[in-house]
Amino acid sequence: MKTLYLLRHAKSDTRHHDGDDFGRALSPRGRRAASSIGRLMATRGWTPQFVHCSTAARARQTWDGVVTGLHAIPMETFGEGNRTPPVVYHDRLYLSTPEVMIEVLRETPPVCENALLIAHNPGMENLVRRLCGPGSDAQEVEKVRRKYPTAALSIITVEGASWRNIGVAPSRLTRFVRPADLDETPPPADILLP
Repeated sequence: MKTLYLLRHAKSDTRHHDGDDFGRALSPRGRRAASSIGRLMATRGWTPQFVHCSTAARARQTWDGVVTGLHAIPMETFGEGNRTPPVVYHDRLYLSTPEVMIEVLRETPPVCENALLIAHNPGMENLVRRLCGPGSDAQEVEKVRRKYPTAALSIITVEGASWRNIGVAPSRLTRFVRPADLDETPPPADILLP
């Protein structure tokens, strides 16, 4: 079984850019959301072993924020492992289709049991909907259908031991977390956030 963490980039600053969509930076709200998602991932043990990220500025900055959040959790809470997994930046993830995202995910090193992909809508939302197979959490699927906001994180499990199976093997959505949910999503009782 493989686990996918699919993250739409955080909120970008649409007011202060020169018309260059690719170079658009995160807004202050987006930086906070990315860091909060990283903290949540660390406290829940949703720690990626490998990262695929769009080369767009807002996607790179989202990953930087997630790393900041991962590092905000004390090491004894985080457990063993690398808090900053290897990351590969892909030009082809910029405004890509679900098919391109699947191609990229299939390049994940075979030894990894999970991977994080940071990309853009509408491709990200369409990929998540495509991977919501039988057994997906109905409430989480309904949240995806309502809206897939910036900095939303989907967790998908995929049957099989090979990344080559992504997109064809049975898969299901197990969690969908929006930045607005973070106040409603308490950490496990035995973990105190700093």
